[in-house]
Amino acid sequence: MKYTTAAPTDSPGRRAATYWFVDGLPEIAFGLALFILGVWGVALGVLYWRNWWMLVGFTLAYLLLIVMLIMHRRFLDFLKARITYPRTGYVRPPVDFPSKSDSLDKIHTLGMAVDENVSSFRAHTVFLFVFGYVFLQFLEVRWSLPLVMTAIAAAVYFWNRDDVRPYSWRAVLPIALAGFIAAGLDLKAVARWSVPLVIGGAWLLGIGTWTLVHYLRAHPKPDTGQEGRP
Repeated sequence: MKYTTAAPTDSPGRRAATYWFVDGLPEIAFGLALFILGVWGVALGVLYWRNWWMLVGFTLAYLLLIVMLIMHRRFLDFLKARITYPRTGYVRPPVDFPSKSDSLDKIHTLGMAVDENVSSFRAHTVFLFVFGYVFLQFLEVRWSLPLVMTAIAAAVYFWNRDDVRPYSWRAVLPIALAGFIAAGLDLKAVARWSVPLVIGGAWLLGIGTWTLVHYLRAHPKPDTGQEGRP
């Protein structure tokens, strides 16, 4: 099953931005942070503040997500320098948002080329699951969870269709299905708030792991040993 659709690669900038996701590491990193925070949130909601160490764990998991959102470039560069770059080479990472000073009107007026090495992965994918976590806190209805997860699945699909990391409809379908399954669980409202983080984290981990396995199979690490020397 194909988990991604063909990303537009009609320019060097777009190809460079697409290359950032070729190994699945960005999805694995953010998926792990979301999943840890979500699991702690559900556990905290079930135990309902009975253990102080649960609150400490949730706080640490929350800080982990914040650190990942801020410093993910350094963390991913560390991993890619050991996994990706030795196999298929180094390419400049994409920026998350184009510079405000580099508006299209200004660039076109000056006749400058637009830097298309840009990715909206955090805004169009990661933040959607965080939004689901926040939005559910205003809804007490049990079956609001599958509606929210279906909306997130649709947003992930449609918002990323023209981005450098698109997903097929088959890939986002488990997000909505997981929402319906989770709605059948007997969870308190406080615990249900964190379910979008668990689903989003598990989904990203699955997509990223699948991508990484196929990448490693297609690109074995070059032999840097000393064989063949006299």
